[in-house]
Amino acid sequence: MSSLLSLGVQGVRASQAGLNVTGNNISNVNTPGYTRQIPQFQSLEGGGVKQEYSQRIVNQFINTRVWADSSRF
Repeated sequence: MSSLLSLGVQGVRASQAGLNVTGNNISNVNTPGYTRQIPQFQSLEGGGVKQEYSQRIVNQFINTRVWADSSRF
């Protein structure tokens, strides 16, 4: 029974971490320079899931232009 409870707790924690990332995206939607993030989850060997990391979504073309223009200064 405790293993089922542990699986449930892991799922809730992973979902909470994903909701935290989503909340950050919503809070910073109008912040200049903020890049949107998406949570990346990993399944665990004995069952369950955890949030491994948050992946940043960026526009590579814009980043390249900003870096090129910044290097000219």
